[in-house]
Amino acid sequence: MLLLVALMSNPSFAAAPHGGGAQVKNQHSQDDLTWAELDDTAYTINRGVVLHPLTRSTFGIMKHLDAKASIPGWILGPRLAVEYSPIESKMLALSIEPEATSLWGFKNWDAGATLHASVGTGRRRDHGKINASAGFFDGHRYTLDNTSTSQDETTNEMYQMIPIDLGYDVYTGSSRSVIRVDAGTDVAMAMATDAPNATFEANFNHSTGDNFRYSLGVGAAYGENPFAGVKAVPAVIQNVKFLPYPTVELWWRL
Repeated sequence: MLLLVALMSNPSFAAAPHGGGAQVKNQHSQDDLTWAELDDTAYTINRGVVLHPLTRSTFGIMKHLDAKASIPGWILGPRLAVEYSPIESKMLALSIEPEATSLWGFKNWDAGATLHASVGTGRRRDHGKINASAGFFDGHRYTLDNTSTSQDETTNEMYQMIPIDLGYDVYTGSSRSVIRVDAGTDVAMAMATDAPNATFEANFNHSTGDNFRYSLGVGAAYGENPFAGVKAVPAVIQNVKFLPYPTVELWWRL
């Protein structure tokens, strides 16, 4: 975030007037891959739909205002986010994204907001973007373990999440392909577990020219193992602290 503050304080990064984002997007055709289609940027799609069949989709309500929802995720419970970007230009974009998710029954939920900032790089400030984000979320966790032979064991607790993310996107050869590198951590989890945690991803994003896009890459997670304590998972997997994984996404710009 110190990097972000330094960039914002530089006069050369002064934001364009409200509405600058629309001018930037008008330079792209429907086949081009735009910054707003990628997660964790401060740009909005203005109008239209970015349809993800498995993850969160984006719906352009109006200029600088998007709604986001995971359509298949509603099977488990309601989840909705709204992103508002008062400043959008080639050089700088800022947005705030309130979000809430819950399982049906509303015993397990989290709610909060994330601040996003994107700073342009390159000669025209539109060749690449440095993206930084920081959020704060409160949540409630309720679980019931009826496998105990003596009595049911329940977990009923509040928790916090403070995700911080820093990444870089850059066009590669054309406006249809973007390489992204990204790293993040949850400060609240690190404080609660007294152990560091981090994720890193690198992926290639491409538009095929007919509204279809895909992303392929690799990632790695370090820290608390989500399978720790799960009896059905072998002990050798429960003890792993470093977990590599592939990343695959498919979506359409409508």
